[in-house]
Amino acid sequence: MDAVTELKVQTILALAGAPLLTLGAVLAAGLWSARRFPERALPGVLAAALALALAVAWGGLVGYPTTLPPIDRKLWVPALTLAVPALFALIDRSGKADRLGVVAPLAALTIIGSVTLVFAPILGGEYAPADRVGVGAALALAAWLSLDRASRALPAAPALAAVCFSALGAALASAMAGTALVGQALGGISCVAGVASIIAWRVPRLTLGAAGVAALLTPYLATVAIATLYGELPVTAAALFLLAPIGAATALFARSVVPATLLAALTAAVIAAGGVALTRQAEAAKAAQAAPAEPAIGNPTSYDQL
Repeated sequence: MDAVTELKVQTILALAGAPLLTLGAVLAAGLWSARRFPERALPGVLAAALALALAVAWGGLVGYPTTLPPIDRKLWVPALTLAVPALFALIDRSGKADRLGVVAPLAALTIIGSVTLVFAPILGGEYAPADRVGVGAALALAAWLSLDRASRALPAAPALAAVCFSALGAALASAMAGTALVGQALGGISCVAGVASIIAWRVPRLTLGAAGVAALLTPYLATVAIATLYGELPVTAAALFLLAPIGAATALFARSVVPATLLAALTAAVIAAGGVALTRQAEAAKAAQAAPAEPAIGNPTSYDQL
């Protein structure tokens, strides 16, 4: 096997193989164990499977922290993907997940803490001015609370499908903007969320609690921010990608799981497509600006043209 083929195989395994095996193994073990526990334990099973699979996907593609604090601040993301859902699992177990006044402050603190950990070296500077970071954090919180409230009244499949197509669009745009590795990480998030959506559709007992929303959005929102503040994803496109998971709320207009899932996926895909279009437009403008101007006909610029 040559080096190029080996690299492709390793990427596929990191992008889909290892994360999906983790997702399937944790779900199978959790569903088997849940037969002995009350039905309210099922959201915790799905949240644990998502958190582990997404941490494996992100870490396998970008890397895991080997020092604390990590030298590369982006490597906080796998740790946050595991730690944040564990905090929200306490809310699920307490039975207070339906209260917005309980979920909203913890979500806000999570976003503030994640921003501080991941972007501390550039906060307030040229690449992460305070106003841009503040607006991004507000959009992230709006998407988080919208998905959390929608998941109170929806099965898990529509919310998972919305995040799947949001991450897919963000992955395409990130690769287009020159941050291929971050794009692959978003592709891993899309793959895990998409397969989990299919499983949740086939296993109606699986529901998405506050911990499941945290498991999905912690790596997704952080990775979109990384592509913007550390990379070259346009700010307007990033705003659409941050808001795209809100598309899950449109599933409330459907009466059964399949139409609800399709409607959520379509809405998120349309919003994400807008972000991809804006990114493509920005990249075309940069390419046109960087291209050397051709000499005008009839206005020679060298002795060879005379």
